[in-house]
Amino acid sequence: MAISNLATSRTHAGELYENPVTGERGVVRIRPQQSNGHLLVVDLYVRPGGAVAGEHVHPVTTETFTVVRGELRVRHDGHELRAGPRTRLRVPPASSTTSGTPARRRPASWSRCNPESASCN
Repeated sequence: MAISNLATSRTHAGELYENPVTGERGVVRIRPQQSNGHLLVVDLYVRPGGAVAGEHVHPVTTETFTVVRGELRVRHDGHELRAGPRTRLRVPPASSTTSGTPARRRPASWSRCNPESASCN
């Protein structure tokens, strides 16, 4: 299953999803079913130069990234943002978004939280 489809699937906390093509590996921490569909938290690990499967839009959801290790690049609505450890980036609803890591850097990890009406800490 594609990591980008986690929000709509019947996921289980602790489940591992991998995409060898894009270099993503995700571990579900909080699944939507645990929060009345309001929250999805996934720890993502991405190899150098890796990225999400493609540009996407969350129509009603704010996407929040908290960088744990390495560097994260997020492009949304034509702007590229870069973040290092202990940095949080928020992407507003209805924004066209893609994310990944720079090539030739160490692997990166970050938590991705997609709250709908809940806060994401």
